[in-house]
Amino acid sequence: MRKTIGLMVLFVTILFMLPDAGHAGWLIYHKPAFHGRVIDAETKEPIEGAVVVASYLKTTLGPAHSGSSVFNVRETLTDKAGEFHIPSYTTIIQPFSWSEWSDKVTFIIYKPGYGSYPTYHSFLIYPIKESLERLSREGTTREEKEGIIYEKGMSMMDEKSKVVYFDKFGGNVSPFIPLKNPFGRIKSLDIPFDADVLNTEPFWTLYKQTFGTYSVVGLPKLQTVEGRKQAHPGPVGDERLWPQQKEFIRAIRKDWEYLTGKPAGDLYKLPGDKK
Repeated sequence: MRKTIGLMVLFVTILFMLPDAGHAGWLIYHKPAFHGRVIDAETKEPIEGAVVVASYLKTTLGPAHSGSSVFNVRETLTDKAGEFHIPSYTTIIQPFSWSEWSDKVTFIIYKPGYGSYPTYHSFLIYPIKESLERLSREGTTREEKEGIIYEKGMSMMDEKSKVVYFDKFGGNVSPFIPLKNPFGRIKSLDIPFDADVLNTEPFWTLYKQTFGTYSVVGLPKLQTVEGRKQAHPGPVGDERLWPQQKEFIRAIRKDWEYLTGKPAGDLYKLPGDKK
């Protein structure tokens, strides 16, 4: 009996030692729905049939330290308007696992013949409408921020622009462009695509979840075989997660055959696939 009570006390102690365990809904893992649009970066026309892969991460307590890893993957295809929707996701995760603020859902967007997100895209644009507190000698004031975040794909920049962009924005802030009715304007693609983002105001986006609000991704059309090879992604995780990426893997295999002129063979082969 004493041994059982001792184990229960140890279990509860470890539970409350976990970061934000009581606040984050320990054992309950939840992420919201995600939605957006994928367009041709040059023509602004929708890209139909692009594969959108969402990877769900969790943090697990290990013998020496905790670590983050992908434990589930979901995919969908863009429709005729280039739009996609991934429903919200709630599940139970095993003990000693939780979702940190940094365990954001990550995305891959891929259409053979185009650059892939997040490595070879031209831009990611999403709306912002927030009320921010500012501290000064006079006290606390509130500042309303309404506009769009216009993140550029650095792989598409020249070397000089890359240096300037990274120096100004880095990984914690992004270019902000003031704009009225940003949600409606992004939906209708009424966006200043030609804006000089290098001269815009930095906006703190470290805690923002990609595609948490309706967002637009621009993918560049790739004209050369070499360019397509560089933008060629691979599936997420190990083979246990591949069955959840059927459309993604089939697109990868098909493009590999086009680029090499050879059968894909066993490349990322899924159970039940004939080729």
